[in-house]
Amino acid sequence: MGSVNVTFDPVNRCSIYNNTAGAGQDIVAHSINNDLSIPLEMFTVANPSSYYAAAYRASGNEFELLIDAQAFHHQEINHDLYVSPEGDDANDGLSPATALKTIRTAVYRIASDSSNPKTVHILPGTYSRTTNQQMFPIPLKSWVKVQGAGIEDTQIVGEMDPAYANVQYNALKVITSFYQSHASLEDLSITSAGSDNSCAIWGFEDEALQLKKLRMYELSPDLYAVINIRRASNIMWDSITIEDITTDQMGMLYTEGYITGTIRNSVFRNAASTYTSNQVWAKPLIWTSAGQSFTVENSIFTNLSMAMMMLRLFVLVEF
Repeated sequence: MGSVNVTFDPVNRCSIYNNTAGAGQDIVAHSINNDLSIPLEMFTVANPSSYYAAAYRASGNEFELLIDAQAFHHQEINHDLYVSPEGDDANDGLSPATALKTIRTAVYRIASDSSNPKTVHILPGTYSRTTNQQMFPIPLKSWVKVQGAGIEDTQIVGEMDPAYANVQYNALKVITSFYQSHASLEDLSITSAGSDNSCAIWGFEDEALQLKKLRMYELSPDLYAVINIRRASNIMWDSITIEDITTDQMGMLYTEGYITGTIRNSVFRNAASTYTSNQVWAKPLIWTSAGQSFTVENSIFTNLSMAMMMLRLFVLVEF
């Protein structure tokens, strides 16, 4: 593919605002070879982070999207927000009594503040598309903690939108984190319904992604693993459980590109790969490409089985 020049007219300006996506809410620029200036009449928020506008750095560069907007659609809320199965997205979300309904809306509205991180509190209950109109995937945001009431009390049930169920190479991603820093997900369970291709957490180029006290179960990974990460540094995953998984392609954990950090106090159990082939090898249930500082401690790997003879745990270490 050859190079192309993209120019945003600084006089007859475009407007880009109030959009939602699994990664890069408004703009994702793929493989740019220099900083890209984007003069606009209106953008979603002032001083947008990579949550709204991200440069996809496939070539390893550090080029940025430079948003210059004259007006902004809304201001993020610099306050903890609450979500309830009985909530309403017309509410302000500032208290349990005025909770929002959808987790995705709460993350979208809350401010990313590194000096005073905020929390989206997910109150007890089940959150799904059919039960209370949840929208998937739910993108995490830098310096924001998405916290349930506990793995027994808060359950997210990922469901594919029927409009996309038959799209080739489509997969259900319940939670995503795309170029985010210090995003956190804690104290809840994730499963899926009505999807033979389900991924609990999909991450890309994250810094210090924190996962704590999570249970991911009864998922059917195919295109992506239950946790599927492409390059992440300084992770802290504590007390996560992945269990009761059946797959014919991927597995429980897959890291494409090196990760660094710590996985501790975690359990990987009751998983079976049914993949068979006389030509290619099966992907391990756990595939980790470890960077120079990667620690797994006090964790359990048990009752993992594969139809083909293959190491159940595969770790590639960078020296």
